[in-house]
Amino acid sequence: MKFISSGLLFVACLYGNAQEEVVKYGDATLLSTVVNSNQDDIMPLVSPSGETLFFVRDEEGQNIFSSTKDGDTWGQATVKTSHLNNKLNNAVVGISKDGNTLYLIDAYKKKKNDNQGIAISHLKGEKWSNPEYVEIPNMTYINDHFYGFYVNPDESVMLISMVSESGQGKEDLHISLKEGDNWTAPKSLGANVNSSGYEMSPFLSPDNNRIYFSSNGFGGEGDADIFYIDKLGDDWFTWSNPVNLGSNVNSAGFDAYFSIGMNNLAYFSSNRNNGQNDIFSTQITIEIIEEEEPFVETIPEEEPVVIEEKAQNAIYKVQIAAYENASNFDASHLSSFGNIEKVVLEDGITRFTLGEFKTLDEAIKYKEEVIEKGQPDAFVIMYSEGERLYPELDNGSNFE
Repeated sequence: MKFISSGLLFVACLYGNAQEEVVKYGDATLLSTVVNSNQDDIMPLVSPSGETLFFVRDEEGQNIFSSTKDGDTWGQATVKTSHLNNKLNNAVVGISKDGNTLYLIDAYKKKKNDNQGIAISHLKGEKWSNPEYVEIPNMTYINDHFYGFYVNPDESVMLISMVSESGQGKEDLHISLKEGDNWTAPKSLGANVNSSGYEMSPFLSPDNNRIYFSSNGFGGEGDADIFYIDKLGDDWFTWSNPVNLGSNVNSAGFDAYFSIGMNNLAYFSSNRNNGQNDIFSTQITIEIIEEEEPFVETIPEEEPVVIEEKAQNAIYKVQIAAYENASNFDASHLSSFGNIEKVVLEDGITRFTLGEFKTLDEAIKYKEEVIEKGQPDAFVIMYSEGERLYPELDNGSNFE
């Protein structure tokens, strides 16, 4: 096959998914002993007002505790009233926007044949009402499996971690939506979100566009790490691939139950200290980065030349982006393709490429798959003996 350089000036505009906002998670900070104890303390959840921290202490069964803000710090944690705690496992899994409704793990009296569900309690004066059972359709309790729930402050979305017959592995993430006075049957968030391991402790960000959860199925720092996924469309079933929060938050131990309180201060549980679960905080900061203009790559103008000899030993790659500031490129939507190679050429521009192929046809097919994943400006490039060549290939090409 001969590749003919036509001698024309070829200009490629290389765009990337430049980020306008970069979210960073600060170092994990252990909460003081007014909250943490010598028992396991888990499942922190702050009221929308930011005044009350609910959590669970494993103390002869899991009981609900709470701490009230005392200035800028948390006050001494106390156990909630007995009718919210019993001999079973109790937990707060949602708080209404006005703070007057609690959603609870259903550890209260219900009919033997009822579906698995949650319970709801209302604040009346200064006391919480007796929890009332809330049914979730098509949720049948399965022995020896765990269930996790989260209800957002609007009381319109319920995230559920559960085992299902059509699941990817162990506990998978599901969603149930409020329609009128009833909740819909849970539906899986999909195969790119759920792994062959477990996904648990879901939390929906205040803007309803990001889900945080813990998983042992996507690798990371340790036993189970905290990840997030971003909503990509108008529906509830199109999500980005999971992104690990990084070593500031995750440890070699078990990290889970991430939630966000006031002023972007997040809380989570970890057993990184001698295997005991404690509650930590991390400050979320948002760095605004000006969107980088797409780098215009000018291909050198050459006299017409046949480069058949070099082409015989050529390799092909798919270039997906080029940036002067490499941190401006978010490639999370392409994580399923594996390792992304970064090459800095003499002009100081970082090129991002995927794959390495011996034939042009293979590279073109791969490029089309990359485009389908949301990188419309991907194109094929060619190397021989470590040198990049500039035939027109499939990029508006004329080759034979």
